[in-house]
Amino acid sequence: MSTIAMRKFLALACGLLLAGCSGITLIDPPPPVNIYDLWAHGSLSQQAGARISDWQLIVEEPATGRTLDTDRITLKPDAHGVKYFAGARWSDRTPRMLQTHLVSVFEKYGGIDAVGRNSSGLRADYALKSELQAFQAEYFETIDGDALKRKPPIVHMRMSLKVVRQPASRVVSAQVFDIYIPAEADRMSSIVDAFDEAVTRIFTEAIPWALENVERDRLRSS
Repeated sequence: MSTIAMRKFLALACGLLLAGCSGITLIDPPPPVNIYDLWAHGSLSQQAGARISDWQLIVEEPATGRTLDTDRITLKPDAHGVKYFAGARWSDRTPRMLQTHLVSVFEKYGGIDAVGRNSSGLRADYALKSELQAFQAEYFETIDGDALKRKPPIVHMRMSLKVVRQPASRVVSAQVFDIYIPAEADRMSSIVDAFDEAVTRIFTEAIPWALENVERDRLRSS
């Protein structure tokens, strides 16, 4: 091939290469994700008991369905649909996050010799088993004149708790805690505040309930 022909060939090859590259689109980086946690035990930390009981408690990770077993923040646009908020995550998988806060609340509330997770190695006298049945922001639409108007969501939390005596695995008491908290506005910070309020209120009822039932069971067994 002559020098002139070689130059023509290289020019044509470069032109084809540039034409092919012009069709490549750079992928934009994903939008940043905001991470949220709860502070659901501030009001309980002031109620620490003066007496330390000589029993130990294991707080198991709540069982839940697949839609809640995630770090994504769940919303229900209607009675049947399930979606997740874009660009927002919990600090951990929802069941594990709630387990972490339950352990912290029991530690700060007082009255227990030791408390921990399943993996803590405690030879527990009692276990707190739970099932998270609802933990989502629920939206409702209303007719405002001729147009649909979406209100701020209502956070719904429902949790079933069981106090179980070990090692016999005997259920001492069981109760379902169910609450609805309206968000003040349809923005993420207000919705997270409503989640936090829901968890705080349920823990405020559930922790004394669990402690009272353990003490009652211990009195019966003594």
